[in-house]
Amino acid sequence: MLQDLEIRQIVKFTGEGSALASVTFRIGSIVVRNAKLMETEGRRWLAMPARKMGNGNWFSLVSFGSYADKKQLEELVSHAYDTAVQNDLAPELIPAF
Repeated sequence: MLQDLEIRQIVKFTGEGSALASVTFRIGSIVVRNAKLMETEGRRWLAMPARKMGNGNWFSLVSFGSYADKKQLEELVSHAYDTAVQNDLAPELIPAF
């Protein structure tokens, strides 16, 4: 399981589309910026930052060695997002979990 995890920032998106928010989180001494909380057809997931290669394919910049760790992170981010929406917190000020 993930150790020393901190959700540092969630910036809610406005408008239409499947992206709900941009997320910055820290695991140990590693900080990941610009992960996206996505939702389609009632299913949420966390899209990791990626870069488009010269051939048009996308290359993920962050990957998890364990599916369970990624699911745990997705659940924590989703919960933090829901808490912020319910409590009408400022879009860029989400308490760390």
